[in-house]
Amino acid sequence: MNRDVLITGIPRSGTTLLTALLDCPPASVAIGEPSALGAWQKRFANDHGGFTRALIELFRKVREEILSKSPVRDRVSIDGEPLTNYVRRTADGGTCKSYVSADRIIDHVERDFVLLMKSPVIYTAVLPTIVSDGHFKVLVIIRDPLATLLSWNSVNFPISKGRLPAGELYWPKLREVGDLNCTLFERQARIWELFASRYLEYQDSIILLRYEDLVAHQFAVVDSLKLPRRAVDIKDMNRSPAYNVAKVSAIREALAKYSPTSTYYYP
Repeated sequence: MNRDVLITGIPRSGTTLLTALLDCPPASVAIGEPSALGAWQKRFANDHGGFTRALIELFRKVREEILSKSPVRDRVSIDGEPLTNYVRRTADGGTCKSYVSADRIIDHVERDFVLLMKSPVIYTAVLPTIVSDGHFKVLVIIRDPLATLLSWNSVNFPISKGRLPAGELYWPKLREVGDLNCTLFERQARIWELFASRYLEYQDSIILLRYEDLVAHQFAVVDSLKLPRRAVDIKDMNRSPAYNVAKVSAIREALAKYSPTSTYYYP
């Protein structure tokens, strides 16, 4: 089995949750978005082969650091619980970060442990080259598009403005969609479609999971991956009271117009 695994997916669809589930030393170590990826944007924007080779080297380096019990930079939950969501709700109804960046030292791992690293946007932006290279197993997670867009509009991230700058240098089409002169929901629906249609195109080379299946059948879904896993308390965020239900009708209309792939994954 390939011991180097990428976790990606549509933003706010459960990549952080999946990372938490699969972070299970000594058999596996799953790390949040590596800081090196941001520094690579200008260097590899037009060199996806170079990006993939650098990513393979990053995995080799991190694996050596873990085996030697050197500190590895990761995102960890503020409250000490498994990090399943980058955002937590405050008492006044606002949001704040639920994590900090910190050094981790993994006391014991198997020599051939599975190493996973996640990036929802950048890995998807470079997916054609990653798949063509063949080095990595790629796990992809998607979520009901209505719930996804409601989530996008409940957080203070660039996607709430219809942009994903982390991937726009790598994926010109993503930048083009962000530049469109249309309503916010129409732009967001097109972004959801861009991701979903890419996953459909490469469906034979990736392992695709639905957030809803993960919530309903946590162990069955993860065990089907033949990867180690741990038990994590999962809350179904599709029913979050933080979502503005007044936006549902307009979002549904935008999805019906601009996200045809949604009916493939959510008939």
